[in-house]
Amino acid sequence: MSVRPDVWAQLVCAGAGGFCGAVARFTVTVGMKKLVPGFPLGTMFVNLLGCLLMGAVMGATQESRSLSPPVRSFLTIGLLGSFTTFATFSQEGYQLIRERSHGSALIYVVGSVVLGLLLFLVGSELAIRFSQRS
Repeated sequence: MSVRPDVWAQLVCAGAGGFCGAVARFTVTVGMKKLVPGFPLGTMFVNLLGCLLMGAVMGATQESRSLSPPVRSFLTIGLLGSFTTFATFSQEGYQLIRERSHGSALIYVVGSVVLGLLLFLVGSELAIRFSQRS
């Protein structure tokens, strides 16, 4: 079975973006743990920032195909896909519940979901408005 060259380009770009996103997430979460021990602020921050950036990328490219498939794969699947993490979000929320930190768990889970959706919307709308002015 052969794979088309354009699919290979997307695969390589998604992998490169994944490496960059994972390194960025590691750096941010380690740094945030030092600032706010006992609360998973790093994961919350990368997930919220990722929502904003994903909204911006999707909003900017919604009307046009201004990004090539390899670049889009690098940004969305690779970079932002590995920068954000639902599995870590779930594990950290569960850990807060196990520690009986129910208030923190509620703030973390509801705040991440509600703010994530809101920031995705903001990123998308800003990118759409910006692209319409260009």
